[in-house]
Order: sequence, then C-alpha cells, then structure tokens
Amino acid sequence: MDRQEFDKQVGRKIKSLRVLMDISQRDLAKILECSFQQIQNYENGTNSVCPYKLRKLTGIFSVDANYFFDPPSKLDNISLLTKKQKKIVSYIVKCFMEKKDVSE
Repeated sequence: MDRQEFDKQVGRKIKSLRVLMDISQRDLAKILECSFQQIQNYENGTNSVCPYKLRKLTGIFSVDANYFFDPPSKLDNISLLTKKQKKIVSYIVKCFMEKKDVSE
C-alpha cells in the first residue's frame, strides 16, 4: 500500500468513528485544534494525520492506535455501539467541548 492509499484508509476510519459517535467535523476540529477543512482533508485522505493528532484521536474514540493502521475489516462498517452508548459518548464530547464535569 502506498502513502496515498494509507492516508485514505486512515481517513475512512476517522470518518467512520466520527459518524458512529455522532460528532460533527466542526466539533472534532475544535477538539483537535484545527479547522473543519483539515478534518475533511484527513477523511478524504488528502492530508496525512500527524502522530500527535493521531494520538489525540485514539483518546477521543477510545481505540488503540493499531486500529488506524490495520487493514480495513468488516467491523469498520458495523455499529459497535448501541444507540444509548452513542448518546453517552456524544454527551461526553459535548461536555468536553464546553469544559463541563461529565460526572454530573
């Protein structure tokens, strides 16, 4: 796999997780401290994700870094969270964005 294909694979996985967790490109951009256009570029595979941002993504999405490097699998297209879990994650992300205490 060449670099361009690798960047596209990583981008598809970022988008898949972002959509799964109901996070907008704008909200993800705020968390990563970049523009939403940069998120679009990551998701399209136009730009590579730097190691620092990739590390932040592993924390946001609670995945191991290997998830982004492993070949695509059928699981990438299957919802791994229930609707209730998605709402909880979405709430936590929104609290993080607003710097609220999530233990409320």
